[in-house]
Amino acid sequence: MLRAPHRSPPSPFALLRILRSCYTPHLRKLGVEYCSDGNEVSLLSHIVSNFPRLTSLELHRYKLDGDDDIPVAN
Repeated sequence: MLRAPHRSPPSPFALLRILRSCYTPHLRKLGVEYCSDGNEVSLLSHIVSNFPRLTSLELHRYKLDGDDDIPVAN
């Protein structure tokens, strides 16, 4: 069986670029994974404002190598 090479999750900026190209206002469930770099406010704000009918949101936040702490709230 042929397997795809392992890739690390995208940055919040890269994921935001992908989500900006999606027009799915009736989306009910969304699951995303990304490498947290502390600059994810724009990504999360976009999800809230552009997918108003979400009833389920699954986030997988991975920290970059060497990062000890990922802020959860400001």
